Amino acid sequence: MKKIFIAVLAVAALASCATDEIVSTPKGAAIGFGDTFVDNAVRASVADYDANNLTSFGVYGSVEKDGSKGLIFHNEAVTGQKGSFTYTNVQYWVPSASYYFVAIAPHAGAWTYTLSNGQDAEDGTISFNNKTAAQNQDLLYAYCERTTAAAIDGTPDKVAFTFNHILSRVKFTFVNGFASTSNITLKVTEVNILDSHESATLNVEDGALAANWAEQAGTLPVAFNNAGTEAIANSNGSAETEHHYLIPDANAADAATKTTYNVTFKVELIQAGVTVGNYDRTATVVVNLQKGCSYNITATLDATNVSPEGEELEPIVFDVDTVNGWATGTVPGANIPVN
Repeated sequence: MKKIFIAVLAVAALASCATDEIVSTPKGAAIGFGDTFVDNAVRASVADYDANNLTSFGVYGSVEKDGSKGLIFHNEAVTGQKGSFTYTNVQYWVPSASYYFVAIAPHAGAWTYTLSNGQDAEDGTISFNNKTAAQNQDLLYAYCERTTAAAIDGTPDKVAFTFNHILSRVKFTFVNGFASTSNITLKVTEVNILDSHESATLNVEDGALAANWAEQAGTLPVAFNNAGTEAIANSNGSAETEHHYLIPDANAADAATKTTYNVTFKVELIQAGVTVGNYDRTATVVVNLQKGCSYNITATLDATNVSPEGEELEPIVFDVDTVNGWATGTVPGANIPVN
């Protein structure tokens, strides 16, 4: 039997961004955070963060002046909403100094950031465990540098972070490949990736993220919701699952290096409104999951692959066996009246 055709479509790739600003700051002015921006080209899931629903992030920050450097923020919880973020341990700008800020969102998440050097916020390792993460957790990163001017003038601008997604976002789309004349609809349920990465690390150097996540460890089954409560219409009707956030593959920057994932799901086959089959299906997805990219994994189901091995659906075919000849008929005698 032919295998299920799996197509993996990268929906969006998000570029990283770092800023290097020079600002004039008044003496004693507090460092403020706000006007965050999430670089995201596609909105498709309520779990996604954008600039309007990102309400918390953790900040690491260092100050450097006259050859000395110190840490002023260590996972400081910044909460609120765009334009009005606040934090507890207020720090202040000083003139003629350089500042380095790393921000990771959401603040309460299954991540840790370990500094390579206790004074350098911009150098460290992000560790993430998707098993202990809140259900379907997105993860974002931002970096910003600032150098204050010697002249103290005006009100300082807030540190406006541009966040980028650092996980991979995945959903499934199932297509009914039966012809419109087949009178067959489908329902797809219990979609699972059995062996996504459970944990991994991502290095940060001078504020820049490493090309790849590393040290992937463990396997984690991820259950997607049903592809829909309504039957999928034939003639290329489709239904999709929710998105989930997965740890990217090792060596994801190398397009030639791919990972094989095992996928399971159930298919209900409906013919003329009658359920005529329920099938447990398996498939493999070979893909190169990269951070900041969204993927649509598409499977087309038809007569060749909707049912398990050895049960391929065969079309109903009509033919003519024979046409029986005429039989000899007899009519009993009858009296015909004569005038």
